[in-house]
Amino acid sequence: MNLLSGICNYFRGKNVKVVIAQTKVPHESVSMYNYQFWSCAEYLLSPDIDAYIILSSVYTTLMPSSDFMTFVKKTEPRPVISISLPLPVENCYTVIADCSSPIKETVAHLKNCHNCKKIAFFSANKVDSDEGRARFIAYREALEENGLEFDKKNVFDGTFTNFYAHDLILEKFKSKSDLTFDSIICVNDMTAIGVLAAFNEIGVKVPEDVKITGFDDAFVASMCEPTLTTIN
Repeated sequence: MNLLSGICNYFRGKNVKVVIAQTKVPHESVSMYNYQFWSCAEYLLSPDIDAYIILSSVYTTLMPSSDFMTFVKKTEPRPVISISLPLPVENCYTVIADCSSPIKETVAHLKNCHNCKKIAFFSANKVDSDEGRARFIAYREALEENGLEFDKKNVFDGTFTNFYAHDLILEKFKSKSDLTFDSIICVNDMTAIGVLAAFNEIGVKVPEDVKITGFDDAFVASMCEPTLTTIN
């Protein structure tokens, strides 16, 4: 929502028509936006469109990068601004979020302010995502910089989605006594929400028993109970 608001505010009052299209990845049955369809994207290839702003990482977490690149190639030679992922197309400009610094700050905060010694990570390592990899690498580097041990059993590989995170946590843990960590950093807010929901089901109190942080400062983070600590 912040991204859309920023785009709309920038063009407000200018002689520009902004078309916002949310699309569902083709053949993807697991989605919180089941009313969206990929066919909507085809309309964006109209010759009336002059330029594109694409939240690329959303697509590459759910569909093969090669398929996404094939579609994006059809936009050439019109300018493309890609959010989170460089694209091999003409006239492409990329905006990349800094993943390293905030995750390192979060690990240091958990250790120094909350005395957390066993900090877990819920990754997105099951999907081909540059952003996901960057956040996982930052986590490992942060542990080393803070003198904390990396424990493979405290890394949970997911897909950026709340339902996958929820199911995996319930598969791994049946009660508070089963937990092997005192805090967990999640690769994004949706994953953190899934982890939080699973903890509620097995009687783990947040933040008393385990501290959770997300990433993205998504709108849904403020709707949780308790509200989610997250990285903007």
